[in-house]
Amino acid sequence: MVNDCERSLAQGNNLIIFPEGTRTTPGEVVKFQRGAAHLALRTRAKITALRVDCVPVTLIKNEAWYCAPQQKPTLSVHYLGEIDSAVYCNAEKLSIAARQLTRDLQNYYEKVLEDDGKPEARDQSLDYRVAGS
Repeated sequence: MVNDCERSLAQGNNLIIFPEGTRTTPGEVVKFQRGAAHLALRTRAKITALRVDCVPVTLIKNEAWYCAPQQKPTLSVHYLGEIDSAVYCNAEKLSIAARQLTRDLQNYYEKVLEDDGKPEARDQSLDYRVAGS
């Protein structure tokens, strides 16, 4: 799968990867996995940080995927900024760099949630709303 992702990025495509690696439960602490960091480091890709909100909440952990809410969900995708993975490539080993990048991403997103989605001033015109179908 990693080779397929590398090939896709080399062709100019974008990938959407959720670093927690699984569905989560609202309000619970989320632990990021290292897969997204490994891929970013191997390809020296920039990471576009996004925040995705869904109202009403759906597709959470321990909820059957086919249990749709009464109201049509609306996804809000907010652009938070760019993270250059190349600055982590100076580490002696890829595994160490991946751990550090994952830790930094985890801390970044915890700060985003703590600050209610506004860790830094950003152009609000870069936020998008996508209605569910």
